[in-house]
Amino acid sequence: VTVAEATVANLTVTSFTLINADNNLDIKTLVNGDVLDYGTLPTRNLNIRANTSPATVGSVIFFLNGNKKTENIAPYAYAGDQVSGNSINYNKINPALAVGTHALQATAHSSANGFGNAGPTNSISFSVVDNASSNISPTANAGSDKTLTLPTNSTTLNGSGNDPDGSIVSYAWTKHSGPSATLSNANTQNLSVSNLVAGTYIFRLTVTDNLGATGSDDAVVVVNPAPGGGGGGGTCATFIEQNGLVVIEMESQPTVSDWSLRTIVQGYTGTGYYEWRHGNTNPSVISAGTGILTYTVQISNPGRYRLQMRSAAPHRTEFNDVWVKFPEGNGVATRTSSTLNLGSSWFKVYHNVSNNNWTWDTKTKDHDPHEIFVDFPAAGVYRVQFSGRSTQFKIDRFVLYNTSASNPLNTGNAQSACAGSAKMSELADENLENALSIFPNPSIGNVTIEMSFEKEENASIRIYDINGALVNTLFEGNVDAGETKRLDFDGSNLPKGIYIARLIMSDKVVTKKIILQ
Repeated sequence: VTVAEATVANLTVTSFTLINADNNLDIKTLVNGDVLDYGTLPTRNLNIRANTSPATVGSVIFFLNGNKKTENIAPYAYAGDQVSGNSINYNKINPALAVGTHALQATAHSSANGFGNAGPTNSISFSVVDNASSNISPTANAGSDKTLTLPTNSTTLNGSGNDPDGSIVSYAWTKHSGPSATLSNANTQNLSVSNLVAGTYIFRLTVTDNLGATGSDDAVVVVNPAPGGGGGGGTCATFIEQNGLVVIEMESQPTVSDWSLRTIVQGYTGTGYYEWRHGNTNPSVISAGTGILTYTVQISNPGRYRLQMRSAAPHRTEFNDVWVKFPEGNGVATRTSSTLNLGSSWFKVYHNVSNNNWTWDTKTKDHDPHEIFVDFPAAGVYRVQFSGRSTQFKIDRFVLYNTSASNPLNTGNAQSACAGSAKMSELADENLENALSIFPNPSIGNVTIEMSFEKEENASIRIYDINGALVNTLFEGNVDAGETKRLDFDGSNLPKGIYIARLIMSDKVVTKKIILQ
């Protein structure tokens, strides 16, 4: 008994379509003798689709310049595609079509992988030329840098693009670095950002011209903590490590949702302590990421530091903990027999002392207590974050210290010095801008930085990379009233990219970006 393959009437490849693999849209029907010019095409990332009759066949076999490809599922594209519901994402031909002549063939088959009955082969020849060599790339302008002070936590960046020999066809904003934020209208000229937290953000605008060339520019947004708002009295943006020790009162930063400044349990240091008051007063815990308190430290002496917090809770073995995180991913926990890599994830920190007695007991990992450390591999700025977990858990202060620190747990130790108060400046914004000048900017390496003040000022100039690591301290000292202090910054040996110049004064901070090309 011989069973023959069923005959499929009109099993043909009817035409070819050139696809823009960037946006998955059709460009044109590709016919024999076509000349494709990269100078006029919207992109160099292309794909070619074979259109069949009927619309669904068993498979399509392609040959492009002798290179064979098989497609079993519609749509039948030479470079393949991914289909999800009604969404089709076309892959790009890689490597891109070279300048010259190309031969394309496609044959529809009734079964998968080129088996079964075959229809007639559709063959065309087309050419590719490149007349785009004279195209001038567009330039982007991400607008002015911004400085905000909480509770103001949103702003708009007014961007623009210019193409001297064509037109801008798209805008795309991304958050290049910084804490969490909400971006709106990211595909328009003007970006709206909201839900900002204290820290330094870099937002990047990329514009694309009608020939596919791109240009980018960055805007820096610095968000300072609130000036004593939210029940906490703190305004310090960054605490300075000295002699291997950092001491920070929890109330040195404003409270956030469900953390309250309290003074009921006696024996606290500073002006009070923070207590997690999520929900009612019944014992309960909550997952990490709610009520985040962020503290920033500036480390001059790199190495391994131990973290200990002075805490209290009404319970001993349950509901006696808080979430902690080192966002830079440099935390470790150790005991004699093992070491845990804490990475950049939240981890639980607990103590085993009851009845709201203050303790420096600071451990992680249930039933296998590990002491907590953090590695600072280089001098720079780092963060420690706390997130509420157990109701009524209280934190008075915390310390970071290395082996050279003397008596780090002494409650008589003063809080570490602040690298620059984040409280609102009495100067107008334009005067803040004029206090710090950077030129040329962008630069190929050598940059001149000038600062000047209307009154005598104790100030410092520090340069950071976009990850917050300290690159160089250019100046620390007094500047006379009316004096213009000029400094030279040599970035010729640094990687190209964006750096942050921070002018730190007694009661204000001015931040501007430096672009090294």
